[in-house]
Amino acid sequence: MKPVGLREFLQEVLGPSFECSVTHLEAVQVRTPFFYPDGDLIDVYIESQDSRFLVTDYGETWGQVQMQSFSDVFSWEQKRYGEKICKRWGIALNRGHLVVLVSNREHIRDAVHILGQASTELAKTWLELAPMTRKEIAERSDKKHRGPGSDSGLGLDF
Repeated sequence: MKPVGLREFLQEVLGPSFECSVTHLEAVQVRTPFFYPDGDLIDVYIESQDSRFLVTDYGETWGQVQMQSFSDVFSWEQKRYGEKICKRWGIALNRGHLVVLVSNREHIRDAVHILGQASTELAKTWLELAPMTRKEIAERSDKKHRGPGSDSGLGLDF
């Protein structure tokens, strides 16, 4: 299916809460009503591949988490919870990209919803697990910069 025809089909089946447009990559970008924890909208992309459709986030969920955390590497706990979430939603995590393969275009609508909701849950879970790293960094910084007699940990006396 050509991207323009796919965009028209998606706009019709997804409704007005979703905004569909064709990208320069010949994929259809779907701006969903789902949000990342920081309030950014989640985008999902659909590529037509022969008789199947690839529904993906192109790695934006992982990119969102990277921008919000101090580490660009998953902890074992983040990986474990991420795998559980992906399994529960029936999606794959492939090199940082969330992916769903759909063989029937009538199921693309469901895949868009699933990927949008899974992206929200994954980003929230990964960021909830990330404060341990932020806390460790803050504690190290606090010990290093604590001034004499300062309770604030900033080394300033007011």
